[in-house]
Amino acid sequence: MSSAIIVLFNILCFYSFLVQAKTSKKILCLHGGGGNKDNFKNYLGHLEKAWPDFEFVYANAAFQSAVDGGLLWMESPPHNENYYYGTNEGWQNFGLTYDRGWADYSINDLEAIRREQGPFYGILGFSQGAAFIPVYLSRIPSNSFQVVITFCGYLPLLHLGLMNSIELRKPFAKIPALIWMGRYDSAIANHLTEDLATVFHNPTIVLSDDSGHEIPQLFDRTISDVTSFVYSNYKEDYDSNNTSSSTISRMNSGMAIMAPLIFLFIFL
Repeated sequence: MSSAIIVLFNILCFYSFLVQAKTSKKILCLHGGGGNKDNFKNYLGHLEKAWPDFEFVYANAAFQSAVDGGLLWMESPPHNENYYYGTNEGWQNFGLTYDRGWADYSINDLEAIRREQGPFYGILGFSQGAAFIPVYLSRIPSNSFQVVITFCGYLPLLHLGLMNSIELRKPFAKIPALIWMGRYDSAIANHLTEDLATVFHNPTIVLSDDSGHEIPQLFDRTISDVTSFVYSNYKEDYDSNNTSSSTISRMNSGMAIMAPLIFLFIFL
């Protein structure tokens, strides 16, 4: 009898854990090109502390760079002496890709995370991670995320197949988007980040006079704008459009917390 009670108690505790995980406000985070989820987690530590109401979930890109072994959301185009792509650091020569499935491995990996660990409130990306967000959104249901948060992003203009998928789905009208850039970005020119904004409907564009190619730090004068966007959109959408589901989630969450306590009160 005692063994059965212990097993039942453990089941209730596990149920509590699952419900709490399911009702948390999660943000899926995509690292920059050449990075990985572990160093991105360290990089975003200040935002995790600044936004304690949200759980950050980190993903690894599917492709590996042949140059430095870092991870890429999209494999680089082939080298081409006849095509040049402008950055703040100068003109670089790359080829073009035409395959709409060029980044399918990364998309499949993110979909596995979304289905297994969702639902997600938002998706956040830095640099190539930000560039990959519209690629990913173009291939999934429109209600998969409630907000988009990008830092130093751009459009994958060299990947014509991926751009075709984006063109077919833009503008992403049902999802508020924050497009952040640093005035002193030496890697991604501001006009390229402004191009990214065009695929979203009425995006919030934030330009920092304090930063370059980076995630804004807490001393950045625009960090309050970023934080306001993340919190205000959650409350507005959650309260006005998901009232019933919000109530059910709170009820389930409360039941999950109380179930093990009630069990202890009755049997011990």
